[in-house]
Amino acid sequence: MTEDIILILQFMLAPIVATTIAAFTIHYAKKSHKRIAMMDVFHMINNDLQKTTEDKIIKLFKEEKLDEGLKNQEFYEYVKKVWRNYDQIGSLIKNGLIPKKEFYNLFGIKMTALYFCLLLEIERRRKTKPFSLLYFTNMAIDFFEYWTKKGNEIKNPRTNSPLKQSDLGEKIKIK
Repeated sequence: MTEDIILILQFMLAPIVATTIAAFTIHYAKKSHKRIAMMDVFHMINNDLQKTTEDKIIKLFKEEKLDEGLKNQEFYEYVKKVWRNYDQIGSLIKNGLIPKKEFYNLFGIKMTALYFCLLLEIERRRKTKPFSLLYFTNMAIDFFEYWTKKGNEIKNPRTNSPLKQSDLGEKIKIK
């Protein structure tokens, strides 16, 4: 009789233990994946060329010389790399492959300021490529909503006045 009870308990507990172990394994794997994804983002954004180009974009925007700077083909290629990086990151965030809040809290303000600085050039590109930088655009607008709901503001890099959502344009919808 006792052996029967032990056997029954083993059959009842084995699936529970296996499920618990599987749940912890899945949870750990998800955390590990997000950590690795954030490390990839750090490598994309924290390299010297990226940071130097971002700083130059903001500097030229403040000096009202960004259009002139974008005529320099070498600089324009660096700018395209910056916005492609942010567009790729926006795609990763949309697909849940990197943690949105962590990215926003670490890089959101500068990313949105860069988007604002480059908005005229992005709009020029959209005349021939309507979905150009879709994820960068939507990510900047989503971050703006996230940040302002928390009672914070984002400043115009040139005037230091608070940006309004209308300053960033509208999100792009894919049908």
